[in-house]
Amino acid sequence: AYEIRPRDWSSDVCSSDLGLGIAAVPVLAHHTASMFESVKTIQLTGTITEVRWTNPHVNIMVNATVKPGGAEAPWLLEMTSPGNLTRNGWTKTALKPGDKVVLDINPLKDDSANGGRLVKATLVDSGKVYDTNYKQLEAEGRY
Repeated sequence: AYEIRPRDWSSDVCSSDLGLGIAAVPVLAHHTASMFESVKTIQLTGTITEVRWTNPHVNIMVNATVKPGGAEAPWLLEMTSPGNLTRNGWTKTALKPGDKVVLDINPLKDDSANGGRLVKATLVDSGKVYDTNYKQLEAEGRY
């Protein structure tokens, strides 16, 4: 004879919670800015060489100097996602290879590499300024 028994859901719930917990670890690990000197800003002057408008972060390459008259070097700069930048007024072509720029960045803590997080970009030819701090603009009610 066939017997119907109530299902014990406790093991399913426990497995589900564990799975969600493990899945969240890489996301938390990925979204960190601990590699950047968030309280230090330096200014680069140079020319954009490449723009990578992709998720999860837009990246740009720039040949730039830190000091006027200094030696140019390649820098890799990270920004937030294309979606956040778009809400900030950016477009895919806001910065293009060949553009002369002045960039405010939070440099990497490891100063053996030329890299950082872009804070603000100013196009030399037009004076157009692009800000990457979408959280600040949100707090000010600007979008």
